[in-house]
Amino acid sequence: MSNSDDKYGRRRIKRRALIPPAPPEAEEGETPTVEEKEASPGGFKSPEPQPQATQPPTETLTREVAERERAPRREVKPQARRFPREKPRERKPKERPERKRVSGPKRARTEKVKVSVVVPAYNEAENIFPLMEQFNTMFREVRFTGELILVDDGSSDRTYLKASQCQNRYPFLRVLAHKRNRGLTAALETGFSDARGEIFVFYPADLQYRADDIPALIEKVEAGHDIVTGWRQGKYGLKRFVSAIYNFSCRLLFNLKVHDLNSVKAFRREVFADIPLRRDWHRYIAVLGEDKGYRLGEVKVRLYPRKHGKSKFGTSRILVGFFDLLAVKLQLTFLKKPMLYFGTVGSVLTLLGVAVGLLALYFRFFLNEGYRPLLYLVILLVLGGLSLFVLGFLAEAITSLREDLERFVKK
Repeated sequence: MSNSDDKYGRRRIKRRALIPPAPPEAEEGETPTVEEKEASPGGFKSPEPQPQATQPPTETLTREVAERERAPRREVKPQARRFPREKPRERKPKERPERKRVSGPKRARTEKVKVSVVVPAYNEAENIFPLMEQFNTMFREVRFTGELILVDDGSSDRTYLKASQCQNRYPFLRVLAHKRNRGLTAALETGFSDARGEIFVFYPADLQYRADDIPALIEKVEAGHDIVTGWRQGKYGLKRFVSAIYNFSCRLLFNLKVHDLNSVKAFRREVFADIPLRRDWHRYIAVLGEDKGYRLGEVKVRLYPRKHGKSKFGTSRILVGFFDLLAVKLQLTFLKKPMLYFGTVGSVLTLLGVAVGLLALYFRFFLNEGYRPLLYLVILLVLGGLSLFVLGFLAEAITSLREDLERFVKK
């Protein structure tokens, strides 16, 4: 390959310059002539004369313009631009991706559930596996569909971990958890709020009850009762004596016909939505429900000794239960008619003040003996009675606002 060839073997062709070579420069002092300029390729050429166009006369132009102005102008209407109608696009339904559960077997959320069992658990790790076996056997034998909601109430042991492991094995189990210990009533509220069943069951996780007793509670509810409590049969030490006093006080104050208020319970879904619950008021579900007009029932259940874990109820609960009993009684009586309480006490104090005042006048004008302490007592009794009347009116106003708020929340 020669130097004039490119890398593809093609021969390069040198293009000649189209620009003619410049004429030889004239010497200084000499000017080129006209012949030399014309003879040169880029030399000077004189312009050739061009023929001039002939213009028409002025009269002809004026006549043509006048004829154009006289002629009628044709109006051209603009036509509407027609666009071809586009066919409507067919909308394809969006395909929703299937939701995947992080753990646990697949189960349809829309499946109708008859019974929801809520089990609060606090440091009950050793009881989780036996508890699941009991419920697995029970759900296989019964004719209704059910679910088990285990609420870990801030346990410090492996309760939540073991319950999560069971969730992968048992399709009826769902596990909820609190970040800290909030109490048994709060755990029940969490479980009942997430439950899907028509009948709710409260069942503890200490294995002192058997899951085989739950079908008897459900049958009692289906028979027409709204709330069914379990009547414990068995020995449970000092707690039996304390529970007997508490149950007797409840039957006396609230006129209940059930024997045990601290056992397992089964009730309809609307009962939970209709009663107010505060901390440690789970034992008064039957009391509050009976006040709302729900029908109570009772079923005997067997109580077994605890095998694993420690009891969460000590002697300090006795004082708490006593004050809760008074609070519920005032809630059901005083807050419904506060003027009845304040008005009664205020009337008694006012009448006593009037009587003491008449006695002081008798001593002063008939016996000519004056007692200044009687005057102070009259003032105290009368002012105390009037103050209670004022508190009664304020309490009535607060009660009416509370009832309006409850009706608004129900709507």
